[in-house]
Amino acid sequence: MGLWAAGIEDVQATVGREKPDVLFTASMWTAEQAQEIVALAKGVKPGLRTLSMPQGLQAERGPDGVVLYVKEQLPGLLG
Repeated sequence: MGLWAAGIEDVQATVGREKPDVLFTASMWTAEQAQEIVALAKGVKPGLRTLSMPQGLQAERGPDGVVLYVKEQLPGLLG
């Protein structure tokens, strides 16, 4: 099940409320914004695992490219 924060300002409240085990940042965010999102989320839940999509991934490769990236990266994140 996926959860979305409408913006960076909603990350802490969403993580605090939903307590996810893994957080993904979308490819619409810059690397700096993704780092900020991860820092905010880990401030609420320190052991949180995270995976940030490279900026522009969906625009360049479409949804299938995102799925392929997640499939390639997820085993290392969870393993």
